[in-house]
Amino acid sequence: WSCPSQINGVLKFYSIFLSHDGSEPMLAYNSSDLAEEHTLRNLTPGTSYSVTVAACTGGGCTRSPPSHVQTEESTPENVPEPLVIPLSPHSLNISWAPPETPNGVITSYGLWMDGVLVFNSSSAQSFFVVEGLSPWSRHVVILQACTARGCGKGPMVESHTLEMAPEGPILLQLTNHSSRSLRARWTAPPRANGNLRYTLYYKSKDGHGVLDGGSTAGIWLSVSDLQPYTNYSFWIRGCNTQGCVESLPLIVTTPPAAPDGLSPLTVVNATSASLNVSWSAPVNPNAPGPLMYSLQMRMSPQSSILRLLENATDTQSYYVEGLSPFTNYLFRVVVSHSYGQTVGPWATLRTSEDCKY
Repeated sequence: WSCPSQINGVLKFYSIFLSHDGSEPMLAYNSSDLAEEHTLRNLTPGTSYSVTVAACTGGGCTRSPPSHVQTEESTPENVPEPLVIPLSPHSLNISWAPPETPNGVITSYGLWMDGVLVFNSSSAQSFFVVEGLSPWSRHVVILQACTARGCGKGPMVESHTLEMAPEGPILLQLTNHSSRSLRARWTAPPRANGNLRYTLYYKSKDGHGVLDGGSTAGIWLSVSDLQPYTNYSFWIRGCNTQGCVESLPLIVTTPPAAPDGLSPLTVVNATSASLNVSWSAPVNPNAPGPLMYSLQMRMSPQSSILRLLENATDTQSYYVEGLSPFTNYLFRVVVSHSYGQTVGPWATLRTSEDCKY
């Protein structure tokens, strides 16, 4: 700037006022150094400014008419992340807002998806629909804004298309069969079309069971508390929010094992010298073929065991004679077959009192 043609006193200092977009002028420089130039820094690229110089004496200040100038453009900054909304299993709607710091006139917008420029336009359009995608496919989207001096990119946004019902077979595998447990694993369907959760189902004549298989295929899952020598049907189901796919059932028979579910003995009739004891068949024989029963007796927990009956197959009761009146005796039954044996609990039975004349 130049010194005022009419100072009307002693010139004290110069001030520079700056405004843009119609805002109130702000003091940008003030100095008693009477130099007639100054560089204003840290301005916004591509922005129109109004600049006014004030010359001041002890009697006051006078401002010059404003000068209008535009800084050179630069690449945009603070480009926002796009808003990505899944419309269907095959399409995404992508919309965006202008950069917070455009640094000039925005000449075009571009969209990068998975490293490929899928949209580039100089129109005022602020959305774009990407089609032909796979169900539940993951995509990375970046918004690009450009001025005449270059382009700036915003942050990455990850999104998935919507789910569809899974398609294709699931193959179930069972191994390590024991009488009471096994292991299961399965393959993922060829087209999961979503975030799958797996559930393993099994059933027998005595009931059914359900196990959570998690969200990963190919991992062994242990199934316990099965019943020996029992036919089971197993199948796996994989589901997302839109539907399920199910394997064909696998039929397995658990190996035989020793009987279980054996009840204590009971007394049918008691005299002062005898006991007629009986027992029930085990709830679960757990094997094919006949059951064999053995009856054991003892006088006390510390005394030796007397074997009254050995491996009988056609009886579930026994008459014990030669006992003492009003005396406790301990009895238990052992049930067995070709695949093992189970020893029942001791039962305390008492003979009746004797009459004395």
